Amino acid sequence: MLKLTCFIKIIAILISISISLNAFSKNLKILNVNIVDVETGNVKNNQHILIKNGVIDTISEKPIFDNKEAKTINGTDQYLIPGLIDSHVHYFQSGGLYTRPDALDLKHVKSYKTELKEIKRDLNDTFSRYLRSGITSTLDAGGPMWNFNVREQAAGVLKSPNIKVAGPLLSTNYTPKGLESDDLAIVSVKDFEQAKPIIDKQIKQGTDLIKIWFIRRDNRSLNEHKPLVESIINEAHKHNVRVAVHATELASAKLAVALGADILVHGIRDEIVDKSFIDTLLKNQVVYIPTLQVVEGYRRTFTQQFDFKKSDFEIANPFVMSSLFDLKVINKDKFTQGLRDYMASKPEFKLNEIEIKNLLKLQKSGVIIATGTDAGNIGTLPGSSYFREVELMSNSGMSALEILQASTIGGAHAMAMTDQIGVIKEGFNADLVLLKKNPLKNIENISSIVSVIKSGELFISNEILDWSAAQVVHRQVNTYNARDIEAFLDTYSDDIEIYRLKEGKPVLSFKGKDVMRTRYTGLFDRFPELHCEVLNRQVVNEFTIKDHERVTGLNGESLEAFATYTVKGGVITKVVFSKS
Repeated sequence: MLKLTCFIKIIAILISISISLNAFSKNLKILNVNIVDVETGNVKNNQHILIKNGVIDTISEKPIFDNKEAKTINGTDQYLIPGLIDSHVHYFQSGGLYTRPDALDLKHVKSYKTELKEIKRDLNDTFSRYLRSGITSTLDAGGPMWNFNVREQAAGVLKSPNIKVAGPLLSTNYTPKGLESDDLAIVSVKDFEQAKPIIDKQIKQGTDLIKIWFIRRDNRSLNEHKPLVESIINEAHKHNVRVAVHATELASAKLAVALGADILVHGIRDEIVDKSFIDTLLKNQVVYIPTLQVVEGYRRTFTQQFDFKKSDFEIANPFVMSSLFDLKVINKDKFTQGLRDYMASKPEFKLNEIEIKNLLKLQKSGVIIATGTDAGNIGTLPGSSYFREVELMSNSGMSALEILQASTIGGAHAMAMTDQIGVIKEGFNADLVLLKKNPLKNIENISSIVSVIKSGELFISNEILDWSAAQVVHRQVNTYNARDIEAFLDTYSDDIEIYRLKEGKPVLSFKGKDVMRTRYTGLFDRFPELHCEVLNRQVVNEFTIKDHERVTGLNGESLEAFATYTVKGGVITKVVFSKS
């Protein structure tokens, strides 16, 4: 009995220590940091912050001496902003080429079942890529019923944003072809009788939103759609669940907000918004999410005219990004002539002028704007695409402060968490991003991330992602295919050694980045259709990757070779090429 009592005491002590360590891990001091007040646009210099148990406990101009056991970081000359919020994402989509077969059916190349399997397998990786982007909260605007498993999985993962979700999108009598599955992401409903069971299933799962996909592709008038849209909104509100609506036409959006829609998940693209519409948005506190880049993502992928940012190579899943280049080598015989013509057209990319005018008009009128990417769609990569969205908002005429407000305060409205996130205040969640540069001077500075704090947990930016040797090598392949010389060189060590195998022995071809820059700059300039395809990969060990590669786009010629890569410290330190 004595032994049992001692054993119980030991267990109790261990539990106590565990709880104490957990609390300690979320106790943090940030000293001498410049706090960006996103409400006013002011910067409060040399502030001290104490975080306890994942919550901002104290903000002071004076040093904080209590809680000496808390971990301390020096924020001198750095800028602290609230965690960024992506108010429109889709976790059931990868951002890769094969994720929307309704837009481009490539199931003969890769099945949709395989695509979904890989997306589920890589969810934790996706979570971490959002966090690496400074995104501490995401709103999933609809997907299969397994979306609720995504939310549950994220809640148990340390390196993950806050996640709120909707279940299957209720489509107003339009079903996209190609997304067939046992668990549909988009369900066509003709009337409330068909819609109610789907709503009930989501309510039972504690859904955060009900999403209406208000797309009119039949001959019915707007008024004929009204009973269905109204009944869905009323049913959701009866359960205190908000309703998000996809409506890119002014007439549809007007009807949706008049009937009580809480969020418009895309910008209005066909007509300039009027005063009555703006007044309704203001009165009902409707959140407006422009999602400026998502159409561009499809168009750039289909025409292979990419404009990746440095952050895309640094943050995006390299295997997903790699798939976007696959149209270079996929046989297009099964495509329609119209699609083939478009792919070859090389169009100029411009934002929809009406959409931009509407965004600025709504912003100046005081409508709640929230930054959202629609990440997961083809060409809109989870996490890194946020910086492109912000860039487009800036190009549209929004100020740095307005964009920062949309990315924090507006996002908090979209998440229905305005009492917990979106600003830096005592009592709010410690979801924060520490930056090297002031985002109010240039909004692109939100990518200068030093560290991310999620629920009080500190994550150093360059330690958030666990880059395997295979991922590093594939990132290098992507930069090669993008012909981005700076991003390409970033994947190599300064003293990189390149060898060629001759008579079974490696012979040094050249050493160092300077020589590599000269050689590959010329190559990238001469061959705009250059493309490297990995035919086979062998992971020799944690440091060594052996690829069988084919390079095309060499004035109609191609070549194959084996490349053995040595990876150390997150960069390639040695490559040995040999003939295939």
